[in-house]
Amino acid sequence: MLQALENLAQTLKDAVDDTGYPAAIRTVTEYWEGAVTPHVEVILSIGRDQQNEAGPVADVYIYPVRDQVCEIEVEVTLPAHTVAHLQPAQLWSRAKEIAGVEVGISGIQRYFRGESGKTVHIHLESHFIIDYWLEMEVPVEGEATDEDWENFDAALASLAQGIAGLLALAEERE
Repeated sequence: MLQALENLAQTLKDAVDDTGYPAAIRTVTEYWEGAVTPHVEVILSIGRDQQNEAGPVADVYIYPVRDQVCEIEVEVTLPAHTVAHLQPAQLWSRAKEIAGVEVGISGIQRYFRGESGKTVHIHLESHFIIDYWLEMEVPVEGEATDEDWENFDAALASLAQGIAGLLALAEERE
C-alpha cells in the first residue's frame, strides 16, 4: 500500500506542478504503541519555498485506511491579510465552491507576550486554515481497467485544481 500512496502523491504532485505551485513529497513512518503495523503517511507540501515564506501554502496528508482505499486530508493556510477582502462567511462559501466538498475554516492569530511581568501583546501573524478530507480508492496495478485509471486521474486532477484554486484566493483582490 505504501507504494500505492507514494504513486498517488506523485501523480497529485505532477498535477499540482501543472498549476504553477512548487510541491514536494515526503513519507513519514511512525510506530505507535501497541500497533501491529506502522502508521504511514505521505505528505505533499505545496507552495513552500524560500520566495513564499509568508504566502499561501497547502499540505496534503495521504493515509491508508483499508485495502486500496486512502484518506486524503487537505489543509490550505492563507495569510489573513491576503483574504481580508472576504468576510469569513464569504471565504467559507468560496472555499466550499472551489473544493467541491464540505470544508472547515479556522482562524488563527499568534501574539508575543512581553517579558518582566508587563502585558505587552504584539500581533505576530494571522491566518485562516481551510481543511477538508475525502476517501479515494487507488486502482490496483494489473487489475484496474483503463476506465478506472481515467477516473482516478480525473479525480486527482480535480483535487489538484481545487487546491490551486484555494491557494489562488490569496491572490484575488476585490
